Amino acid sequence: MLTLSGAAALSVFARAKLLYSLQKLCPDITDVQARFIHFVDVSRPLSSAEMQLLDRLLRYGPRAS
Repeated sequence: MLTLSGAAALSVFARAKLLYSLQKLCPDITDVQARFIHFVDVSRPLSSAEMQLLDRLLRYGPRAS
């Protein structure tokens, strides 16, 4: 089983809105992030070319900031 980090799960606007809400509850919070995680069930180790293809397939959404 491969575990691969994906794209950010929240837009910049959604992150700011969530951070604002959380800071009302706890002013010490300075940042919030959410990412997609992909679990890939493979029956054998993937070749370099297959890993590159998988990486391209799972690269979507806004880029990390």
